[in-house]
Amino acid sequence: MDKTNTNHNSRVAITGIGIILPNTYSVDMFWKNLSEGNSQIDKITRFQTDDMTVKVAAEMNDFDWKKFLPDLEEKHAKRYNRETFAIMSAMAEARKDAKLEKDSVDPSKVGFIDSSSRSSLAWWEHAWKLYHKEKN
Repeated sequence: MDKTNTNHNSRVAITGIGIILPNTYSVDMFWKNLSEGNSQIDKITRFQTDDMTVKVAAEMNDFDWKKFLPDLEEKHAKRYNRETFAIMSAMAEARKDAKLEKDSVDPSKVGFIDSSSRSSLAWWEHAWKLYHKEKN
């Protein structure tokens, strides 16, 4: 990529959107849940909450990354956590929404923006275990 180009008049177009959120796995589902006021928050089911004050969260219980990333080989998939699969799946959905086939566009002309409201669950689980280890 030529970084010497200082043309600030470059144009950008958003051509595809992909959304993977707790129990919301498509743009259509996102708008439906949003417009109908459907909350994605429910009782925590992935771990025990008996000794915790907070008992609710927005979990991605039935998220199956293989539906969105069927070509991802298991040997590579072993390296990723749940949040990475969610981001990669959202990117695949955005590419599909933009009607872009793999290798049909110059990679230097494509960009993705992703966002999350928190760190990965794996990080929080590690921090929680350290907190209790130090506490006891």
